[in-house]
Amino acid sequence: MLGLKSPVPLAGAALLHLAAAGLMFVAPPGGEGRLDSGRHWAQAAGLWTLCLPGVGWVLICALKLANPTAGGASSPHVFEEEDQEEDEEAFVPVATEEETSRRLMAAVDVVPAADILVGPDPALKRGAIETLARIRTPEAIRWLLQSRRDPNPEVRFYATSALTNLKSEYEQRIRAAELEIFEKPTEPAPQLVYCRIDYEFAMSGLVEGSTRELILGKCRSWLKDLSERDDSALRLHYLVEKELDPPKALAMLSTLIARLPEEGLRWRKEAAALLFTLGRYAEVAQRMKSLGPGLLAEADGPLTPEGEQWKSAVLWWTS
Repeated sequence: MLGLKSPVPLAGAALLHLAAAGLMFVAPPGGEGRLDSGRHWAQAAGLWTLCLPGVGWVLICALKLANPTAGGASSPHVFEEEDQEEDEEAFVPVATEEETSRRLMAAVDVVPAADILVGPDPALKRGAIETLARIRTPEAIRWLLQSRRDPNPEVRFYATSALTNLKSEYEQRIRAAELEIFEKPTEPAPQLVYCRIDYEFAMSGLVEGSTRELILGKCRSWLKDLSERDDSALRLHYLVEKELDPPKALAMLSTLIARLPEEGLRWRKEAAALLFTLGRYAEVAQRMKSLGPGLLAEADGPLTPEGEQWKSAVLWWTS
């Protein structure tokens, strides 16, 4: 390199150069093995020595002196195991009716948590945000969305973090459901799970506008065939259609009543409520008159808040 006469032949110098690069490659600890892909320091040492004759080994030694704790081998398979654990944790089964009831009962905590959010104490607001993030109902998520406009930047940070985590969890569950469909393409159950998670995500309040419509539209296309042979899919199809096209959902109620006669009163009540939402009050009055005896009989005994509402509605529309 200096233009001086070499003390060894060119071929011998090349062999010694390759040997030096090899020695630098095997110098760092072996880790899982000398050829383990996680030996990044070994790869850099060999490559620098080979490509920078005379100075490569000096540079790598200088880096080593500057980072005395470095030089070990990382383990790529560890990351794969972590990814696998994340995938396993991501697959959370769709909530059963009991789980849904438990969440609804837990929603009573939304009111005190919301009261705290309108107060002045950031520490209490952080606890309220954590509580709302655990509840995960659409009402709780609405309060989290409002907290992003809080004047305190710390509260805005906590609210944004909670919403980001909730959205990430939904996305993980959706990916896990897609993987289940890929593994069992002929089974309807994984497809129904996928549609339920998508519907829950769309109704959570975490997405809105065209994104929400796109998710519900995708659910509708999946459920169109599933609902013909599965009652649970038919129920979910109605809920999706109710959000996208209420008049069409109203027409679906006759199918639900015919296929699920044991749930007939529930779907007749749903028809009356949907007619009221559509502003068709004359039809609501007719429905309530025909349903009055059945609804009042159902209301006998201890009444839930919903039962009280329906009893009052019957008396109002039939009086």
